[in-house]
Amino acid sequence: MVRIASYGFGIYLLICAVNHWWFFRGEDAGYASAEAVGATDVPCDIALVRVDGDAIDFRCPSTVIFNGLYSAPFVPWLEYTSGRSVEFKTKVDEMMREASRP
Repeated sequence: MVRIASYGFGIYLLICAVNHWWFFRGEDAGYASAEAVGATDVPCDIALVRVDGDAIDFRCPSTVIFNGLYSAPFVPWLEYTSGRSVEFKTKVDEMMREASRP
């Protein structure tokens, strides 16, 4: 019985690792503050983000974040709510344009 439970836990960890790797693939991923840029359609302040075309895919952590100061913090599968926001992408692009003005 213990062996079956350990296999199940191992499979869960494998799914978490692959899920994390898939979300943070590419260079346009990290974390950002939706509140800081004024995006109102993201239900959390700090979100894991990945730019995907004209929108940002986000994950709002529910309980725990591992390596919070790392460029790709780890949030276990099923411990976040996810979504997609065009407004967040628009606000980030606007902020980047403002920051690059002389």
